[in-house]
Amino acid sequence: MRFDAIELVRYGHFSGHGLRFPRRDCDFHLIVGRNEAGKSTLRQAFHDLLFGIPMDTAMSFLYPGTELELGAVLSGGPGELAFGRRRRRNGGLIDAAGEPLAADALHAWLGEVNAAFYERMFGLDHRRLERGSRAMLQAGDNVDSVLFQAASGVSALNGVLDALGREATALWAPRRSRDRAWYAAADRLAEADAALKAATVRPAAWVDAQRESRLQDEAFARAQAEHAGLVAQVQAVERLRRIAPLLAQIRRYEALLDDAGGADAAGGAPLRAHEADILALKDARLRLADHGAGIERGASRMELLRSQLGQVLRQLGRPVLDADHGGLESLAGQLPSLPLRQEIAQLLREGRDVLAQGEAAERALDERRAELARLRAEIDAQPAAAVGQPLRRALEAAAAAGSIETQLDGAHRNGERERAALERRLDELAQPGVAPPADPGEAVAWLARMEPWQTPALNERVQRRQQFQAEIDTLDKRVREAGIEQQAAELALEQFRRSRQAVSRDDIFAARGDRDRLWQAIAQGSASLETEAARFGVLLRHADTLADLHLQAVGDAARLQSLQHELERRTAALEGLRGSRSAAAQALAVCDAEWAQACRRRHLPILPPPDLQGWLAGRDAALMAHERLQAARSETAALERRHEAVLGGLMAALAAERRGGDGMAADPGGEEPAPTLAGAQECARALLERAGRAEARRQALAEQSARIESLLPGLEKDAERLAGHRSQWRRRWRDALLRAGLPQDSEAAFVEAAVALLADADELAGQLRECHAQRARMESELEGFGRAAQALALRLRDADFDPAAVHEHVRRWVLRLEQAQAAERSREEARQRLAELSERLLQEGEGRSRPQIEAELESIDVAALAGRAEALRTALQHAASVSSRLAVEREQARKALEAISGGDTAAHAAARRQEALADMADIAERYVRLYTEQRLLERVTERYRERRQGPLLARAGQLFSELTLGAHAGLEIDHAAVSEARTAGRGQARRAASGAESAAEGRRGGVSPGEAAVLHARRADGGVVPLDGLSDGTRDQLYLALRIAALELYLDHAAPLPFIADDLFVNYDDQRAVAGLRKLAAVARRTQIIFLTHHAHMVELAREALAGQLHVIELPGQAGPPPVR
Repeated sequence: MRFDAIELVRYGHFSGHGLRFPRRDCDFHLIVGRNEAGKSTLRQAFHDLLFGIPMDTAMSFLYPGTELELGAVLSGGPGELAFGRRRRRNGGLIDAAGEPLAADALHAWLGEVNAAFYERMFGLDHRRLERGSRAMLQAGDNVDSVLFQAASGVSALNGVLDALGREATALWAPRRSRDRAWYAAADRLAEADAALKAATVRPAAWVDAQRESRLQDEAFARAQAEHAGLVAQVQAVERLRRIAPLLAQIRRYEALLDDAGGADAAGGAPLRAHEADILALKDARLRLADHGAGIERGASRMELLRSQLGQVLRQLGRPVLDADHGGLESLAGQLPSLPLRQEIAQLLREGRDVLAQGEAAERALDERRAELARLRAEIDAQPAAAVGQPLRRALEAAAAAGSIETQLDGAHRNGERERAALERRLDELAQPGVAPPADPGEAVAWLARMEPWQTPALNERVQRRQQFQAEIDTLDKRVREAGIEQQAAELALEQFRRSRQAVSRDDIFAARGDRDRLWQAIAQGSASLETEAARFGVLLRHADTLADLHLQAVGDAARLQSLQHELERRTAALEGLRGSRSAAAQALAVCDAEWAQACRRRHLPILPPPDLQGWLAGRDAALMAHERLQAARSETAALERRHEAVLGGLMAALAAERRGGDGMAADPGGEEPAPTLAGAQECARALLERAGRAEARRQALAEQSARIESLLPGLEKDAERLAGHRSQWRRRWRDALLRAGLPQDSEAAFVEAAVALLADADELAGQLRECHAQRARMESELEGFGRAAQALALRLRDADFDPAAVHEHVRRWVLRLEQAQAAERSREEARQRLAELSERLLQEGEGRSRPQIEAELESIDVAALAGRAEALRTALQHAASVSSRLAVEREQARKALEAISGGDTAAHAAARRQEALADMADIAERYVRLYTEQRLLERVTERYRERRQGPLLARAGQLFSELTLGAHAGLEIDHAAVSEARTAGRGQARRAASGAESAAEGRRGGVSPGEAAVLHARRADGGVVPLDGLSDGTRDQLYLALRIAALELYLDHAAPLPFIADDLFVNYDDQRAVAGLRKLAAVARRTQIIFLTHHAHMVELAREALAGQLHVIELPGQAGPPPVR
């Protein structure tokens, strides 16, 4: 399956964006975009298209979640499918027309692959790459865990196993602990059983408790009734104590209002009736208070203005008139008007401008005529100069060639670099048993004659040999284990024989045989009875003793026989394994012999297949270096030929210029040109520049002279026009002076001063008129105020009113009015307070009317209410304490009755018992599930190692060597550490305690560090490096090699799916990044690779690594569809 296209209809900040992925042999697509361009959004879009948009997606920040929509076109084995995806609970699959599709419509494309497996196997970004590298480092010396985690994409496998063990131990372990759930539930079960046994009923005690509870209820009821009666009496006394002061205050306010009503009717009513008139006179009095002083200040100012006006008129030579209203009006008719004065001022300004412009025009005309004469003289004095066209063409050709000498130097340096690179590559190919020819040419020819295998065929041979080697390694391990077991059986047999005197049937038969043979010899006469009698007795007693011992320890003999049989089985198994190992070694030797013969046929060095892979990569690099060297030499030769042609043409043109032409062109400075191209160009440019400067100067002078000649007619017209303006201005000037009454031959300074004095006289006369008008207005307002006050005095019948003291009468009326208003406000406040007190009295009276309240207060002694209230409160406190005591005793009697009767205690205890039993059953089920999961996970890793370790390690080691550019030759396992640790692990396992907790601790303590193999990286020089000795970047490359190897193995038996990679090469240098891109491109021939990055330089690196095989897509930002190349 592959993506042909993807459409982000409404998703994240994208709207209507589409990407196309054309099909190629190398299905590699590089998507580059700057930060915030949407690269992470696009990566999430691929996942959501295949497996659904989550309901809580983070991509709904621009569009509502219900409007999110994606589209794509898939192609592959099932055909082609155009579909879309919306955010819906049922998956949201739609077809190209927007119609719903079945939820399993993608099953034919994805098969049994779910979202989690797809992310692990077909998704890798920089964050997960670093996380996997750290997890691989934490796995450390457990090669099974390293391979399983890296190949399957599952990280922190050891952490998962430890977490399962901790969770199982938290549920149950042989050692009792309150923190373990099983023992906590058992404690609750014991407590419930005890409570259930205690919940029993005793009849006699129950009767006594019931009688006591009834008596306490009756006593508590009587106490409550007594307490309620006292509370009612206290409330009644408190009510009377509250309303007595209120009634006294009400009577006091009623008397006060009666007294105030008569006083108001006597004095304040007339003033309040004319309140508006009094307040109006008050405001007028305050406003007119300063009018008298203002009239006096106006008279003084008018006198000053009259003096100033007279002085100005005398300066103008005009008669001084009276300053009354008639004289001012006459003066206004004699002075020039404001428009006339402004016209004279305008003519003064225009006159200055006209005279200045006329003088400037005449001066400019004279200057241009003088400059024209000077330019004509300089043009006549300029010499003529010219340069031939051949020199110009030669110089243009040299300029077109550019910095050819710099290019030539660079080409020479590049050739030296490529030659050194080729020699370095050839030196790197030298290994023990491989000696390339010393001459680079012969070495390249030697490399070119080789016929290496294609990569798949070579990988197959490498995997075949590694399978043989893995089989031999496995058999070696089993032989070592069988030898250890045989030694253990021999040691057990020997220890048993030393500790026990067991006799087997064979021992008895042997002793009896020795006895019988000696007896037969004596009977036959071959042995003398006299000489052998003692020996026969010894043999007879020995055979009898062995028979007795055998009968006495039949069990020890059986145990001895069992140990002997076990030793024989172990010995046979060891011999069988040694035979299998010999057969495997012979198969490996045959494979190596066939390999060596195949290498000779193809003219290849005889190296082990993994080493030959790295060596062939160096061979390819050397051949490429040779091709680059040849290209550099060809480029250098072409540049040298071009340089000679350009330099020869330029030198010939310079020689021709020296032979002909005038003196300046033929001998520029009297120096011979330098033999270099740069010197010849400098000499030619000097000739051209000198001739150009001379010609340019002559043309500039001619252009300047023509420009000045074109300006002269205009300057002459301007001078004539300005002379006409000057005559017209003089006529207007004389006319204006005549109308203003000024001499026509007056100078400009005199006229300007006279106009200023006329303006001052006009302003002073206006100020005098304004002072007259202001004085008349204030006198009129004062007269109106007096008439209004006199009319109000008549309405108030004020017989004491004096027109001369109007202000004092108004002040007295205002004071009396304010006093009347204050009295009215006091009466209103008293009425409001009386209403509030009356309402409060009725509220405190609890529904009684005022007459009823007054009658109730008159019938009692108010002064004695305080003492009565205190006595009632004391009695109430005593009743409350008695009631509280009886309530406690009543509750105690009720609890005693409930305790004796049992109630629901037994039911609660039974419920707690059943709950504890259910918890224990659940804990047992959970423990069994966790224990099974833990053992299954351990078995999965072991089976994975048995099935995949050989091919995976072989391919991963090859990829690791290529990703590190040969710095590391591959991967290997330290089997010595395995054997030693396995022996120590068995010793610990035999000493471990039984049960689930001991098994878990045995796995963590005795097996994990002991039985695990140690994965090392093998350097090119043969040295080994543990995982924690690798740099972060190299460890990332190892993890990537394992992931690619696992992906290739998966693709061998499963349908391909698109692989999404995101910025994998952050910790890579450029050379290793190129190697990584090439490995991904190799995978891209089997499945689609979509590589996302925001590093722009990755595009250049990818183009270098994958020339002609790369499809680049640039994300522009947040607007517009992306350009596709």
